[in-house]
Amino acid sequence: MNTNAKGGSSGDWSKLRPFEPIRHGFVLLPTHRPPGDVKFYEWRNHARVDGTHDYRRLNGYLSQDGKFVTIWFGVLEPMV
Repeated sequence: MNTNAKGGSSGDWSKLRPFEPIRHGFVLLPTHRPPGDVKFYEWRNHARVDGTHDYRRLNGYLSQDGKFVTIWFGVLEPMV
């Protein structure tokens, strides 16, 4: 990316690809779906991480709602 004399970027942001969690080592948790369009992913750091969620597993998680993404380390509680 080039910068101009004022330090601003002259890069074309329209060429950036949308963020896709699967490309970054996360696996979709298809059974953990709250109302709305929020998707939950688990960090694939072990062979046991296959999209079947274990609510006792301490791991890295990601939630995505459109362009808004949250990443945390901990547990993912069951939806009631």
